[in-house]
This record gives sequence, C-alpha cells and structure tokens, in this order.
Amino acid sequence: MNFEEMLNASEKSAVGKEQLPIGVLRKQQVDGKYRNIVTVRQDLADNSSFCASLQEDQHYSSRLNLSQQMHFEIQSMAHGCCELGLEAGTYQTLERILREDPSVVARKGFMDDLTNQLMDAAKRLHQDGVFYWCFAPSNILLAKGSSHPMLMCHGSFFKPTDLAALYQGSESFVAPEVLQTGHGDARSDVYSLGMLLQKIYENGDMPMGMKTVVKKAVSEDSKARYASVEAMANDLKKRNSIHQSLLLSLAAVALTLVCVCLYFDFTPQTEKIDFVEQTSQQDNDEEWFGDENFDPEAELSGDPDSANVDGDTLFTKEEKKRLDEYQAKAEDIFKKQFERQADRILSKVYSNERMGAEEKVFVAGSKQLMEELIEQQTKLGGEAGLSPERTGQLANEIINRLTKEKQKTLTKKGIQK
Repeated sequence: MNFEEMLNASEKSAVGKEQLPIGVLRKQQVDGKYRNIVTVRQDLADNSSFCASLQEDQHYSSRLNLSQQMHFEIQSMAHGCCELGLEAGTYQTLERILREDPSVVARKGFMDDLTNQLMDAAKRLHQDGVFYWCFAPSNILLAKGSSHPMLMCHGSFFKPTDLAALYQGSESFVAPEVLQTGHGDARSDVYSLGMLLQKIYENGDMPMGMKTVVKKAVSEDSKARYASVEAMANDLKKRNSIHQSLLLSLAAVALTLVCVCLYFDFTPQTEKIDFVEQTSQQDNDEEWFGDENFDPEAELSGDPDSANVDGDTLFTKEEKKRLDEYQAKAEDIFKKQFERQADRILSKVYSNERMGAEEKVFVAGSKQLMEELIEQQTKLGGEAGLSPERTGQLANEIINRLTKEKQKTLTKKGIQK
C-alpha cells in the first residue's frame, strides 16, 4: 500500500464519519483543505434510476434559497462510485447528537428551535410541491454545537421503486402510504415529523402541549392527521401557550395559598358571642343579605375537560386533577377567612342594641356593614385567586347560614318604627 492509499484508508476510518440513509459522510482532504464528502451506498450508486433522480434533486436544491437546505454537488458517478460534495462546515447527524448527549433535549431553547426550523423548512418545500418524507434523526444534519437542522435529499424526487432502498433502516419514520405506494403529500411529512418528536422524547417527558399534537400527527390514517405542517405548527403553538398559562396559574394559586395561610396564622381570631335564643325576624334581614346581593348567575365557566382544539382535549386528567386540588384548597381557605369576617360584621347587625334602634338608624348602619361585607368578599377572594362569581356563591352560603344562626339569638323582636 502506497502513501496515498494509506492516507485515504486513514481518512475513511476517521472518528468523525457519519452514517446517513444515502451513504457515509466523512471529511476528506482535497487540495490541502478538508471537505465534506458523502459516499453514496453502493447499491444505490449502481441504480441508474436512483442516480437520475439524485441529479434532479441536486438541480432543485441548487436553486433553493433555504437556510435549512444542505446544498451538494455530484462530484463523481464513474465506475459505479457516486460521491457528493457538501457545503463547508462541521456537521453531525441528529442521531449521533442524541446518542452521545441525550441531555441536549433539555437544553433551553434547543427543541423549540429545532422543531420550529424543521416545520418552517417543510412548509417552504411544500410551496414548491416538494416533500422530504423521512425526518429520521439519521437523515437530519446539524452544524456542530447548534440546533440548526440541515436537510439534503428530498424523497418526492425519487421513484417509488427506489424509496424502499433509500430509506432502508429508517422505515418507521416514513408514512405508511409512502412505503406502500411510493406517493404522499403534506400529511406524509406531518407523520414523519410526529415520529421524529416521538423518537426524541422516547426516554424523557414530552411536553404536555406536544403529546396530543404528536398523537394526531402519527395516525396511521392520513385523513386523521393534520392537513398541513402549518396546521400542526399552529396547534402546537396554541397548546404550548395554554400549557404555559396553566403552569403560571397553578404557580400563582400556590403562592397565593402560602401567603394567605401565613396571613391568617398571624391574624388573631374573632371570638364568637353567644346570645339568648328567641324568635327570628327574617323579612328585614333578607332585604340586605339575601340571594340578590351575593348569588352569581353562574359558577366558573370552562371545565378543562370540555375545552378542545380540533376535537382533542386540551388538559390531561393529571392537569385537571391538580387544578381541581388547588381550587378546592383556595375555596377552603376563603370560606374560613370570610366566615370569620362575616361573623364579626353580622354580629354588629344582629345585636339587641341595633335591632332595637329606630328604622332609619338601623337601615343606615346596615348598609354600611353590608358594604364592608362585600369589600371583605372581594379582598379575600382576590387573595385566594378565586373568581368573583365563585366567591359570591360561597359568601352567599356563609351569610345565609350565619344570618339564620344569629336571628335565633336575638332578644329584641325587631327594629322600632
């Protein structure tokens, strides 16, 4: 073996070589510079039909102004050997990155950027009626140290009879209709993108907003998938936004509960005063503290299980259960706090001295205390993170119960006319 053969053998066994569906990517020294070369698999290079499609793909790619496109040139197709020259740079397959550094998925912004750029690239290709069809990790290159994906060979340029050979080993990322008929559309790329996301998160926790989107995208029935990558991207964005809002709401409720608990731990309790039981006087009482002032028209609207986008549930059972638990805790704290304040205020209204006062004096004083009740309801409801409708209902129940209890303790028969 002469020196040149030894050098070539050394370069072909370099650590940095990458296995792609179409062949092997490696660094090769040409004219004193290292260039990215892809040696096409021998079985594909021997296929004249495949080579003709590859030339057509190269012609399209050379005119495509897309940052996610890996431009290439066919440098040699003689003697049954086919080599492609790629753009300058240092590239790795997404497959290798995920294998050597799985934590990259949790790196801030990595998955958001990767997913958005892949979807943007697919949408641009679809404008030209071109489809990638195989978003397998081994079929996606990334510039070393970045989250910028690069795509190379577009599946829709190759004949149906050549696709099975081209995607050998990556069949799980290709839509069933493409494998069966050699034809597909935008829904086929939706499927492949969904399978990619499913693969990336197979050993980790997929974001809640993404789970439903992926489930729909990878449906075996193409009609059950998103009609376009754009529709898939929009739904994913919407669900991520809703999920983030839910997390912020839960965090806010939790913080509110902590603050409220601390507040009442350091607030002295009002002592209840027992009165002698006697006949109740309800007609005038209900004028100020009946359902008219505190009963809302409806409770909180929007059950999480009933909200949907494209017919799918926005919140999982775990999210709804967690939200219901926080809601129950908030309501329990509000009821305890409001009952203390309502008992204090109503004790002033249903006292022997006030009930024995003249009507004008009683009415004026009662209005002032009623306003104080409403103020406490609004204040405590806000601190507990509850809606005005819900606090109104809870407050109404507490006021009605306390009113009946206090009416029984009065010794005066009523106000003086």
